[in-house]
Amino acid sequence: MNPKDDRLEVEAQRLEEDAAPNNHLEELLFAIPPETPLVSLASRLQPLWEALSIEDDITAALFIEKTLKDYFGLRKSDLKPFHRACQKTKKAFETKKGSEKKEQEKTELLDRDINSSEALAAISTIGIVDPRIFDLVVAAYVAAKLHASPPIWLLLVGAPSSFKTELVRLIDLPEIYSLDTLTENAFASGYVMPDGSDPDDLLPLLDGKCFVIKDLTTLFSLKEDSVKKILGDLTSIFDGKYEKFTATRGEVRYCSRFSMVTCITPAILGKHQRYMHQLGGRFFFIRVPDLTPETLKRGHEIAWNPIDREQLIKQARQIVSTYCYRLSEKAVALYPMIRPETPAVQEWINIAADFIARARGTTETKHLSFEKEKTEGGEKEKIDYYEVSNPQIEQPWRILNQLRSLARVLAAMREKVVVTEAELESLKAIAVSSMPIDRAVVIAELLKEDKLTAREIGERINKSAKTAGRDLKELSSLGLVLSEEVNDPKTGRDAKGYSLKAEYKKFLAGISPPEIPF
Repeated sequence: MNPKDDRLEVEAQRLEEDAAPNNHLEELLFAIPPETPLVSLASRLQPLWEALSIEDDITAALFIEKTLKDYFGLRKSDLKPFHRACQKTKKAFETKKGSEKKEQEKTELLDRDINSSEALAAISTIGIVDPRIFDLVVAAYVAAKLHASPPIWLLLVGAPSSFKTELVRLIDLPEIYSLDTLTENAFASGYVMPDGSDPDDLLPLLDGKCFVIKDLTTLFSLKEDSVKKILGDLTSIFDGKYEKFTATRGEVRYCSRFSMVTCITPAILGKHQRYMHQLGGRFFFIRVPDLTPETLKRGHEIAWNPIDREQLIKQARQIVSTYCYRLSEKAVALYPMIRPETPAVQEWINIAADFIARARGTTETKHLSFEKEKTEGGEKEKIDYYEVSNPQIEQPWRILNQLRSLARVLAAMREKVVVTEAELESLKAIAVSSMPIDRAVVIAELLKEDKLTAREIGERINKSAKTAGRDLKELSSLGLVLSEEVNDPKTGRDAKGYSLKAEYKKFLAGISPPEIPF
């Protein structure tokens, strides 16, 4: 036989084997007598279900619908329990396989203590991170292990490629549940599986964990109704109890409490600010500082590091995960012994909660105009201005409880049993990050100097006097700034001079404007 004939014979044999039925499955099925009573089939067919669990869904379904049905002489209406048993075994197999894969990929912790300096040093080999932000991300993880109430939900706001996602994914521990994004009915679905079983809802899987969402950008790209649905669910879930009713599943109810860390860019946040208002005060915002010349230089050094980046990431993840685990174990022991806050700390948190509530309040702004007659020639001049009305300021109680909860977590992390000024300093970045950027830059200028006019502030922040005036009117209507008549030295005319209220200026003392993350 020549080589050409050999190849033809091999190919023909291959095609014949591909067309042949799955003899292994049939052997398992035919080993059971066809006259076996239905009540005895469940246990007898288990080896078949295990074999089918490694097949694709179509193959498994067709085998049941055709081969198994004909062999036992069943009706189509009798097959539902068989499909259910097959799917149950397949799900168990996939769960086991996933657990084994996670076990293989699990970060192996070091058998020694790690301090924050070593953890930050490891991170600095792969990216630029602000120590205060790292501290707050770790606090969100520790809060999950402490079952802190209310929970800590943290939203990192930073430019693209600002090391947000990489940072939150450095903690690789069992209490971390990570997803890239969310779908409309992820928390609790109304869908019923073909075999009659309930779907795998996300919410019960999150209880007691730190939920990490890579980026909210994908979420906000969904249809508006879907975005509102997910944010509405989060509003209910924050309080620890979630209930819904569907026509297919009836009442679905879960009690689940978890901390959360997610990331977003300033552009996306600004574009969808109205969606975030729907969540009220559930999230603490923390803005990632822009690069300085020094951090930019350091970033270039990191980028050109000849050492394999994947290896550096693996090392950093091991060190950071070890640090978080050992820190959380110590915090768990100390947390029940946290003593009540002193009157001075209580007063600080009261003012902080009031400031945040006002700083992120909403107003209605209308652009209006009128005509003013000039003194010469009888001509009229069109004057444009903004009218700000209907301020809506949330009550500060939820924010107060969140701040107290986070302060206590930070204290336990630092091996303290009482909240001190050091923990309050960590909360200041949250206070200045929680307001829209337009307001933050104005307040930064009012921290430097009192009685500034809209023109003066506009020149300092590179905006028109009208735009700065609108921002100042918003801050005034929200009760953050005061105004009084002053003489504008440049125009020689009377104008309104704006100042930050004394209690808020004192509260923000110690934060120099360059440190305010915009």
